[in-house]
Amino acid sequence: MKKLCQIAALSAIALGSACDDREVSVSIVQMQLLSDSCTASTDTSEALIRGVVDTGLARSYVVYPLVENHMIDLIAAKGYSAQDGRQDTHSIILKEAVYKWKSNNSLAGLPSGKQKQALSATIGVQGQAAVGIEVLSSEDLATLRDQDFDEPSDRKKESVTLTLKLKGETQDGRDVETEEFSFPVTICNGCLITYPAGANDPGQKSPNCNGSAEDVEDPACPMQVGTDMSTIDCRLCPGYAADVASQKLCQPL
Repeated sequence: MKKLCQIAALSAIALGSACDDREVSVSIVQMQLLSDSCTASTDTSEALIRGVVDTGLARSYVVYPLVENHMIDLIAAKGYSAQDGRQDTHSIILKEAVYKWKSNNSLAGLPSGKQKQALSATIGVQGQAAVGIEVLSSEDLATLRDQDFDEPSDRKKESVTLTLKLKGETQDGRDVETEEFSFPVTICNGCLITYPAGANDPGQKSPNCNGSAEDVEDPACPMQVGTDMSTIDCRLCPGYAADVASQKLCQPL
């Protein structure tokens, strides 16, 4: 690994150089869950071990990697004060996400090759941030439905892997990047729809999901429906289905 060094701007002779010997200046720690308020925190106890994308419900898929800046605050470490005129140059500005889907050819509709997305996020020295990155767009999901889940009765699950690397620069213009992070994801068709016993109308052919939805609460974070841990009651499913064809998933087989 390259040694990360900073030469103080005012005078190399008077101020000398300061170097950060850490091997990795910025890293992806884990993926984060969205809270009920639709925000991703930096709490490491809210780790998402495996992602889930239900093509029958999801409108897009956004991951929230927890990114950590490992660089040292040299101003504090060297005991400098604000009046010295020294500026912190170790905050990191994230510029780009580079990601790729690996599916062992099990899903023809997944985006192929390396994908890139522009970012704009700053992480302070020794700080953390959960950064939202859309890795499956609405168009990507429509392609998956058309090519891999074209029948509502096709409720298969496929395991794929998302590999992600983030690139950026320090405030004084040095390039930095994370190591590649691998994240397992299950892609399915209808697996996040639940069919509670109370949803069945005994007066109609069973099983069904024709019971009253009067007492069923809407999801706390609607934008997350169809992804990760966010399930939907089948009685609410018609209003959240990705398209008309997907509404057939709202009824049990």
